[in-house]
Amino acid sequence: MHINSDILTLFLTERFDRRNGKKVHIQTLATMNPSADSYEVLFEAACRIGVPPGELRQLFRSMVLNVLGGNVDDHNKNFSFLMEDDGRWHVAPAYDYTFSVDPDAPYYINRHSMTVNNKTEGITAADLLEVARRYDIKAAEPFTEKAIGIVSRYPEYGREAGVGGEWIKTIEKEITTRVECVSDNRTGRLK
Repeated sequence: MHINSDILTLFLTERFDRRNGKKVHIQTLATMNPSADSYEVLFEAACRIGVPPGELRQLFRSMVLNVLGGNVDDHNKNFSFLMEDDGRWHVAPAYDYTFSVDPDAPYYINRHSMTVNNKTEGITAADLLEVARRYDIKAAEPFTEKAIGIVSRYPEYGREAGVGGEWIKTIEKEITTRVECVSDNRTGRLK
């Protein structure tokens, strides 16, 4: 079989559930709470098991990037926690993270699996910042502004990665809609 290397792009990463050949204990949010369907429940689980505050910021960043980047496959099996040998829990690195909006699907397919401030769509800066306030996430607004700047450059990143022009337009349109919703002055403090 011949593979055209011009069209093949791979992403390889080191497994985060193994260290020096030894398995690291991991639990998904779904295992801890099968009915978890909101980011607030994710944060509550993280607080309950005692993850460090800096790692709550990591969860916040994942939430913001999922909202802005169009990852609506943000269900409770896509968030995990790792337990160290000393029994301390940590947030696992983000995984299964990709643009997952299907432009040809009905609108209800393209809503987030987990709610943000009781919303699965039309999520605003006020919604994101309310979650940050509830869980004492520091520097939430500057991070959200930075994330807006990053995802807004998607066409550049897409071209670098060899994404086709039609997909770049589709993804850019979705991201632009999401950025406008989050950065709308009537719905939050971001500009």
